[in-house]
Amino acid sequence: HIHSELSGAYTGENSLLLAKSTGAQLCLIGHRERRQLFSETDEAISMKVQICQKHNVLPVVCIGETLQERQSGKTFDILFKQLSAGLSLCDKDQKLVIAYEPVWAIGTGQVATVQQVVEVHARLHLFLNEKGYKNVSLLYGGSVKAENAKDLISIPHVDGFLIGGASLEVDSFLKICNSI
Repeated sequence: HIHSELSGAYTGENSLLLAKSTGAQLCLIGHRERRQLFSETDEAISMKVQICQKHNVLPVVCIGETLQERQSGKTFDILFKQLSAGLSLCDKDQKLVIAYEPVWAIGTGQVATVQQVVEVHARLHLFLNEKGYKNVSLLYGGSVKAENAKDLISIPHVDGFLIGGASLEVDSFLKICNSI
């Protein structure tokens, strides 16, 4: 996590330059916990994407919808709004990573079906292409486990994973890696 300014009196926040000085090459931006617990806005996310790009740090922008938003049929309204606003200051020619994390499928015991991931990633790919983004990788990040990793990685436009809790235990993480 970084702040959108390079320096200043932002107690509790990290400077991109500090992160970069420790070897950081990419930065996770807009994770669901930052959005929910710290009220991080799409506008703040856009500023962070911009500062990362200006300083050659790869932004990994997280997007996702809640269960209520999915059940009310607003999945794509939410995702496209998050992308449009969150990337509003983005240089479309620079490399960018988007991580789709269905909030409703993280730590809840619910898992997105392959068909749901197929549909979302296809629409995300089309949306980003239509908006002129030239070099985007799409990650999936909803309760990835060894049992579902092989099926998920075979989905068109799933370029990799953003693995959460399963990455905290070496055995669990290696099982995911070995399954694909």
